[in-house]
Amino acid sequence: IATEDYALAYRIIGAVAPQAPAARKFLDYLTSDPGQDRIAEAGFVDLRLRHRQEQVDPTILAVLAQALNLQSIAGASRYSTNLRFRVDEHRLDIKAQADLGRLPRSLARDFPNGKVVILGFTDSSGSAEHNHGLSIKRAEFIAAELKPFGIDAAAAGLGQQLPIDTNETERGRMRNRRAEVWVVKPEN
Repeated sequence: IATEDYALAYRIIGAVAPQAPAARKFLDYLTSDPGQDRIAEAGFVDLRLRHRQEQVDPTILAVLAQALNLQSIAGASRYSTNLRFRVDEHRLDIKAQADLGRLPRSLARDFPNGKVVILGFTDSSGSAEHNHGLSIKRAEFIAAELKPFGIDAAAAGLGQQLPIDTNETERGRMRNRRAEVWVVKPEN
């Protein structure tokens, strides 16, 4: 669940001074699985990443199969994070950096043998050719960030195709500048 999906959501940012190890320990606990369990028990939305089993757009299925050099795939699920990017860049925003830090643990827990594909997207600003190249750079950046954790993710870009929000507002364009994390189940 992403906070930007809630109209009245607020984000709490914790900062810890180097001379405050107890505060660092507390923040580490809050973002750990046991800490997130306590947050959920208290009725708040936890930060854990989840994968969604849903109807997958045929365009995405085709791109996932192509990224993995497969003829077809049995199914795919998408993680509940949209890794957001700044305008015309492949650097992540601060929430995406935090999600990227949690992603390897979630993938190892949920899909230890899954085939991971990162799909990059852009808003509609700029030419289709430029946006397609930028979306690939975004996906490749995320895949490279996962590599040190032993996750060999494929990368593909869809440019400005399949927006999740309007490109008529800044908020909508911001939501469309994203990378999605997909786990693919190959056909037997």
